[in-house]
Amino acid sequence: MEKNFDRYEHILNSIINVARGSGYYVLCADQDSSYTFDLILKRDELLVVKIAYNVSLMNEDAAASLASFAKNIDAYPVIVGVINRNEKIEDGVLYTRYSIPVLSPRSFIDFIKYEERPLVRAGPGGFYVDIDGEKLKKLREERNISLGDLASITNTSRRTILLYENGMSMSLEIALKLEEYLNTELIKATSILMKSTLGDAKPNFKKMKEFERIVSSLLESKGFDVYSYRKSMINMVIREEMQSFLSGLELEDENFKRKIEFLREMSELVNREGFLIVREKDKFKRADVPIITLQEIRNINNRSEIKYLIEERKED
Repeated sequence: MEKNFDRYEHILNSIINVARGSGYYVLCADQDSSYTFDLILKRDELLVVKIAYNVSLMNEDAAASLASFAKNIDAYPVIVGVINRNEKIEDGVLYTRYSIPVLSPRSFIDFIKYEERPLVRAGPGGFYVDIDGEKLKKLREERNISLGDLASITNTSRRTILLYENGMSMSLEIALKLEEYLNTELIKATSILMKSTLGDAKPNFKKMKEFERIVSSLLESKGFDVYSYRKSMINMVIREEMQSFLSGLELEDENFKRKIEFLREMSELVNREGFLIVREKDKFKRADVPIITLQEIRNINNRSEIKYLIEERKED
């Protein structure tokens, strides 16, 4: 399936089609509500995918939102992009943006379809790889090759060769020289499943709408740890010591029916309770998820009562 990934829709639809054909459960966010993520994919692992055509335009706030949401549902964040500034994101190369893995559309499709992982990592000054250091050491000793010989071939030092044998990364150029000299493969595939250092990020209240700020403050006053996600199908992840919940909010520019449907699907997928918080319940006669009003949250004394209310509403 060769395709020019020149538009967001092309990338999105290609990933969806390949993922479904490869046995993934696919949950797609509405494009107008995709600030935090675009796709949730689940097979063996849970992936939260953000499509950013030009990765350099994804700021730290957006990256933190993606990383935090992924961590709070025990998933791995991935960014799929085409260019970084004015440079093409190469196929078969792993990049990072704020410590989140970045792959080209082709590389990500190869990962979900064939489980192929990149061999090369982009880093400051060029491309880098990891090699099988034990194999390098074993071959060197078996063939009576000295540290000095390998240092001369790679234009490094004996100490550097020892570091390579103990697992230190190296430039792609040096790795290829070693493979050519030893006539064997040494480069190991990288992993794209990694947690970002931004995973513990908290919301920036200046960028939250008034209703979001009110709800977040109230829930925190009841003893919950609240992570808010701007312009997202899931507006909040609400945590306590033993449990976490997914929450949608009644926001004026949201499609309520679609939000409830997504919240229900997402709750089942990640095995977490989901509920919708609204100003007034009158307009929501029936829903597939529990509904709690702002006033009910105000009247509740602690998080145990909220948990009880959620369970009660599930049976209504």
